[in-house]
Amino acid sequence: MTGTDKAPVLYRGRPDIVIEIYDTSTSDAELVSVLIGEVKYSSSAQTFRQGLEELATYRRFAHHDGYIVDDPTVSLSSFLVTNGYSTTGTADELTHLNGSELLTDDVEVLRSFATDLLVTRPTK
Repeated sequence: MTGTDKAPVLYRGRPDIVIEIYDTSTSDAELVSVLIGEVKYSSSAQTFRQGLEELATYRRFAHHDGYIVDDPTVSLSSFLVTNGYSTTGTADELTHLNGSELLTDDVEVLRSFATDLLVTRPTK
């Protein structure tokens, strides 16, 4: 719910990307992490801020009534992809990527990004 106590609003937004990571080493394939992403096709600072706000809202409600994740012990990581906007700051809860950084034929670069994101930055 968003809004105020007197005028609640049921939040219905969804991230652009939801990736579920399962531990397949057991027969029950347990969900261990969820990666949510937002994509903004803009280099505008305002659009970047909008993407950050959307991700913050998704994170806020991620475990509420199974909105994104049913199990509160499952870690949640998030990333924002923009088209040309650059940042200098960092945050534990979010990874920002300039879309041009993803244009590569080297699959290992993308695997490395995903591994680093899930291993070093997951939050609960």
